[in-house]
Amino acid sequence: MEKYYVHGCRSNGDEIERCEDSEAQFWTLYARDSEGLSQGVIDCVFREDAVAAMAVYVERDRLNEQVQAVKNALELNEHHCDTDCVMDELGISYADAELRANGARAFRDGIAKFATAIHAAEVPDA
Repeated sequence: MEKYYVHGCRSNGDEIERCEDSEAQFWTLYARDSEGLSQGVIDCVFREDAVAAMAVYVERDRLNEQVQAVKNALELNEHHCDTDCVMDELGISYADAELRANGARAFRDGIAKFATAIHAAEVPDA
């Protein structure tokens, strides 16, 4: 079952009811939660506009999933940011391990900042 869907609606004066597209006065984009309950997100005069809005919401959710995947990957590799872990794992001197861990932290922080910017829809120019 898809999370988002568009349905025609009409007003009878007191209430809004869903109806067939041929009888619709406007179209509503709905979002379905994990329990299957729906909530209206936005009303549009034209069905095409509601469908376009749905595409934006679907894309936003896809990007949020990708951002979360990046954050999860960063967490899984956190040990590369710890000097002692790097030293033990690679069998190198503390000074060399510290340089590598510093580089890993800078990389992690840069990627995390970029992922946060994507999530906030504030993607910096390349």
